[in-house]
Parts: sequence; C-alpha cells; structure tokens
Amino acid sequence: MHALMDVAPHGEIHDRSWEIWSSAAGIVTLAMRYGWMSPVTWGAIGGVLPDLEHVLPQRIRPRRAIFPSHRFKLLHSENPNLAVPAWLQVVAGGAVIGTLVAVGARRQSR
Repeated sequence: MHALMDVAPHGEIHDRSWEIWSSAAGIVTLAMRYGWMSPVTWGAIGGVLPDLEHVLPQRIRPRRAIFPSHRFKLLHSENPNLAVPAWLQVVAGGAVIGTLVAVGARRQSR
C-alpha cells in the first residue's frame, strides 16, 4: 500500500520530528484499541515502515534509498501541480485512525 500511495502525486512533510511523533501516536493509538498483535496494528506499522529511511539520523541512514518507490524517481511522484497537499494527507490519516478506533470501540462494546 505504501508503494501505491508513493506513486500518487503527493506533497512531503519535511519535519522529521512531526513524522516520527505522528506515526508513533497513530500506531500506539491503534495498539491501545486493537492490541499489539493485531493485524490492524501491524498493518499500520507496515504502512509507515518504509518512511523510516527518511527519519533515521544521517550517520545511520542508507546512502541510497532501500524502499523501491523511494529509490526510483519514476515510482515516487512529487508533482507540485497535481500533488495532494501534506496537510490533507495528515487529515485523511487522522480520519482513518479515528474511524478504526471508533469501529473497534463499537465491536468491543457488543
């Protein structure tokens, strides 16, 4: 899924701490609702894991991107004319996590 979303024109968040903390908060939120062994939690981890190579400290970051859609420009679209803005991606991600938490809460209360 990460590779498919990389192919779609999108803006980038160029704030390392925001990427780290927002991703961690989303994963922890899902883990609190579904548990650490849940496919939902591990799906979220798998979805953000490729971007780890963007936030690693410079001294341990690979010189060349590892994830294919980050390595080859053709597979990573940043066309500013067609791009989904970064703020909209954040809102959509928050809506997805919020929906998953709400659905999980409803199922648990039954």
